[in-house]
Amino acid sequence: MDVHNGNQILGTVTKVNPKCFKVKVTQGDSKYLMGATWNVPHTLAKNLDGTYIVERSTFQKTLDAVKDGIKVPISDFWLKEHEKELEILGEIYSGLSPENLTGDGEVPRYRVQQRYQELSRKLKACFVLLDRELDEGECYDCLERLKGLEDKSAFDCLKSGS
Repeated sequence: MDVHNGNQILGTVTKVNPKCFKVKVTQGDSKYLMGATWNVPHTLAKNLDGTYIVERSTFQKTLDAVKDGIKVPISDFWLKEHEKELEILGEIYSGLSPENLTGDGEVPRYRVQQRYQELSRKLKACFVLLDRELDEGECYDCLERLKGLEDKSAFDCLKSGS
C-alpha cells in the first residue's frame, strides 16, 4: 500500500478501523522505521497501482455536491427508505432548539454544553446514515412529505418513479 501524506511509505494493512487503517511499515525512509505501525486515514491510503483502497462514499460525494451549491433532489422512495432516520433527525433538531437545550433557563451551563455536544454527535451520525446533510428546514419539509406518503410503501414509490 502506498500512503500520500507528504511522504510515501509501503506498508501492509494489519487492521481496518472505522476511520483509519493500521499499517505496518515494510519499506520507507528513516523517519518511518521498518516494522512500525501507523494509523492511516482511509482517504489517504492507495494501492500500489495508484487506486484508492476505499472509494469516496456516497455521503462524501453528496457533501461535495452541497458545498458546490448543487441540491441533490430527494425522491419519495428515498424518504420512505429513510423514514426512521428522518424522525430521529427531527427529534435531534428539536432537542437542539434553545428552549429544549436550556430547559427554559433552568439547566446549568455545563449540562447545556453536554447536551449540545451529545446531540451534535448524534446529528453527525444521523447524516452518515442518511448519506446526506439536511438542515432543519429540509428535515421538517421531508417529514411533511412523509405524512402524505403514509399509505404508500417504498416499493410503491419506486414503481411510480417518484
